Amino acid sequence: MFNRVSIFLIFLPFIVIVCNSEKRCGSEYGCWSIPPGCAENECTVLIRWFVDDTILHLEMDASLNDVTQTNMGAYVAVGFSDDQRMDDNMVIECVYNGREEVRPYVSYNDGNHNAQLHAASELLILDANFSLIDNKIFCGIDLDFDQRGALSIIDQAKVDDVISKPIYLQFALGLADPYTFAKKKHSLWDGPLYPWTSSKQIHLRAITPYGYETIDEATQSVTFISRNLTYVLVTLHSVMMLWAWWFLASNAILLARYCKFAWPSTKLCGAAVWFQFHRSLMVLSVVLQVIAFLFVIIQAGFKFYLWCTMECTMEHFSKPTHTWTGLIAFTLAVFQPFFAWIRPSGISKFRYAFSCLHWFIGMTAFVVASVAIISAIPLSKTALAQHHAKLPNFWMGLYLIFFTITTIIMEMLVARNVSKRTRRESDNAALIYSKIPIVERQSRTPRAVCNRRLRVFVLLLHTMGSFAICSILSKMLIDSYFSSH
Repeated sequence: MFNRVSIFLIFLPFIVIVCNSEKRCGSEYGCWSIPPGCAENECTVLIRWFVDDTILHLEMDASLNDVTQTNMGAYVAVGFSDDQRMDDNMVIECVYNGREEVRPYVSYNDGNHNAQLHAASELLILDANFSLIDNKIFCGIDLDFDQRGALSIIDQAKVDDVISKPIYLQFALGLADPYTFAKKKHSLWDGPLYPWTSSKQIHLRAITPYGYETIDEATQSVTFISRNLTYVLVTLHSVMMLWAWWFLASNAILLARYCKFAWPSTKLCGAAVWFQFHRSLMVLSVVLQVIAFLFVIIQAGFKFYLWCTMECTMEHFSKPTHTWTGLIAFTLAVFQPFFAWIRPSGISKFRYAFSCLHWFIGMTAFVVASVAIISAIPLSKTALAQHHAKLPNFWMGLYLIFFTITTIIMEMLVARNVSKRTRRESDNAALIYSKIPIVERQSRTPRAVCNRRLRVFVLLLHTMGSFAICSILSKMLIDSYFSSH
């Protein structure tokens, strides 16, 4: 009996502290425990805050067990967002270098990039205190938002006045450089290390008669599909667009431009052989593009990243570049079949003008699509630059050089053997069930036959080369997905 009473008396102060802490949460300060609904001694993260006039006092108490790594530091951070996304957000963080030193910072999230704001940190942070016990970090920071007006105009745009409006809270932790205190990107996969976001906006100030708002519900998902499915869709989008443009469309363009003179009178199912293959390849390319486009807008939540944000890094510049060029190329590609459907008849005086315009639109789409493909290299969701460094740049550059050289060789071969008149009249052979005669018959001289065979050989060479390069790049994309996962 005595032992039980003694044990109860020993633990009574701790019980009182826990009970008092629970009672004070919501009355004296706002609080957020992670995971939601956890008992206080079982929570991995406890966040508390209160506002005194223009001063925000923020406390973060978090376990670092999941981010412990030899020769690396760690960080805990709270973000403030208007829309549950980590873009255009102010962040308050504590960075631990793994050697008993902790530094507080104000930083700015710009899409996928975070920049520490050293001037803002010096001005806004009044006081900070830290402790490290059993791989748990406590970090308390006082920030005076009255000093916000002393910041530069650019920094004022990055440091939001979060104590004067409702806001979503976000929490993230991850690894940090032990020497520079620069944060590494947090986990991008489902699991305990993925950031948390409050399910609703709250006021950091005490606005209720009973005190502060608390966060009772939070989520690690702000999209209607899982993150794993998001990366699967991005990988599929990348692979399908790659094959649609650099294999199907490129060979269809070369076939129509240079090899229709090889068999101007030969027909397949009522139309010229080259025309049937060209049409089939382009239709398949457009079908792949439509599917790939649906995949990417679904994973993006039907939102487009059209503009570069304030911290316009190379990755950020690549995002709107990829979006704009991708949309333009896709629009032109979808437009081309309808444009081809209304082509003038073979004897129309507008047929040659149509053919030139049709070719120009197709080549424009191909060039713009190539820019879109290259601009995808630094994007975080493809992870090509992250896992393969400059190797994707090499293979993509090699393909474009290969395509350009192939085009030049084909142009030289055609110029040596085909007259302008034949170029115009060969379009007639593309008409289905056409009975319009070809005015100029094919030359049967050995030189002409050799020239035609050489063009077909160059086309086959390009087909094999484009197939090989698309296969290599596809493997890189798939490997990047599994390496990240």
